[in-house]
Amino acid sequence: MRSSGSKCRCSVLTSALVLSALAVAATPSPTPNPPDPCGGAGRLLATANRPTIGYSACAVKRDTVVFELGYQNETTGTPANGGVVSQVPQAFTRIGMATSFELDVIGPNYEGLRGVASGPDGTTEHGVGDSGLGFKYELPPFGNWNIAFDGLYTGPNGSPFLTAGSASYTGNIDASYSLSVATSVGTTIA
Repeated sequence: MRSSGSKCRCSVLTSALVLSALAVAATPSPTPNPPDPCGGAGRLLATANRPTIGYSACAVKRDTVVFELGYQNETTGTPANGGVVSQVPQAFTRIGMATSFELDVIGPNYEGLRGVASGPDGTTEHGVGDSGLGFKYELPPFGNWNIAFDGLYTGPNGSPFLTAGSASYTGNIDASYSLSVATSVGTTIA
């Protein structure tokens, strides 16, 4: 009798294991989320916003400041009638004010003009370009897409020969598509 009791417990245990295995197999496995180039640690390059390349669709994270500085040395025209325009530091400071929202501080950029583009006697002229403010709002990611809207305002506050002469407004739509966790393709439409 004792052996038949053991068989009974064993078959109940076996039935419970089979039912558990069937329940686990019937439970759908969660679909992994598509990669978010704006999320997670170590995504500084996804946040880089160099204006000469294109604007990132990623807003700077809340309570974070990113300083973007650069140098440009551009030759215009031909050696006989051209000039050189140098800009430094091409300052663009981005401040994470809230979730998915940043405030931008543009400039000032120090510029030097040499050659035909400079003064009438070919001397070098120096000054600062217009400075301004901006913002960016990043929409929640959907699928592999990230989209943001940003606006920039610069006032006529630069050196007299470098200023636009009046206020300048720019509106952009920034979009990126994640190819993998580490790679995405993006564009800016201004």
